[in-house]
Amino acid sequence: QVCSLCVGTVGNGSAVWDLCYTKKSFVVKGRCCLQTQDEENQIIGLDLKNCSLAEVDDLHEAYTAEVVDLSENPLQNVSKLTFHGFTSMYFLVLPPVLECPGGNESWEITEVSNSIRICKRQKSACNSTGEPAWLCPENSLCQPDGPGMFQCICVDGFHGYKCLRMVRTTP
Repeated sequence: QVCSLCVGTVGNGSAVWDLCYTKKSFVVKGRCCLQTQDEENQIIGLDLKNCSLAEVDDLHEAYTAEVVDLSENPLQNVSKLTFHGFTSMYFLVLPPVLECPGGNESWEITEVSNSIRICKRQKSACNSTGEPAWLCPENSLCQPDGPGMFQCICVDGFHGYKCLRMVRTTP
């Protein structure tokens, strides 16, 4: 459904188009570039450029996207949760009035150029020297969960609230 949020197809010469042609097995469907993996199509590029979108709420269907283009839309803000789970995204193009999700510290490169904002190479919130890694309790590991986001995953042998319960094994 996200591939048909607006009419048209992936723009020839766009960042999504360029990504498609670097992959071995790809298919363009509507505004998406799909890559076949294990007989399943995954969205690797989402081109919603110039779609007259005033708001973008749910893009979760495209969480596997590496490149997303939302430029040339009258967007005034985008929820932080819009890109929740987008751990593979390394290139995002936005209207210049928007900030990169997670803030500039969540990206290696952020720049405004030719009336677009570019967010390149997403950083892991777990590798920062700030708070996030400290928030994961003992018996858990920090795992990236999108720009500026993370989740704590229990290590093997533990589960439950704050990973405090040990998994019981029966002899």
